[in-house]
Amino acid sequence: MGGRQRGGGRRVATIHVDHHCIDFDPVDPNTIYCGCDGGIYRSRIGGSNWEYIGASIPTSEFYAIGQGVQEPYEVGGGAQDNGTWMTDGSYAHWRFIFGGDGFEFEVDPGNPNTVYAESQNLNLGRSDSKGVSFAGKTAGIME
Repeated sequence: MGGRQRGGGRRVATIHVDHHCIDFDPVDPNTIYCGCDGGIYRSRIGGSNWEYIGASIPTSEFYAIGQGVQEPYEVGGGAQDNGTWMTDGSYAHWRFIFGGDGFEFEVDPGNPNTVYAESQNLNLGRSDSKGVSFAGKTAGIME
């Protein structure tokens, strides 16, 4: 993983599961594009190696979003198969904060530095650093 190939893509060992579409370049049949829950990937050698090219196409499906009360432009959300992301309100400043299949995201109304994130299997996390680091949250949850 890592590294660069021509065209600015990031090389990957495998591509994300949940494929939704595949297309072959009509001029070069060795170039294949695959769209999936993880974004857009391209292979220039018939599918033997792939590069992630979705960074230039910012798309995602959010299960849930939340926003701050004291800082209303601070928005975050859980993205299908792509973890939890948040922004300070700027289009260019989205950052990944919590892994897994992102679900709920909440900002504590009394303390904007405290955020909560959830992923599959009821994996809950609390951050007191605006998502820089998380600790697991298992106590104090109503059943």
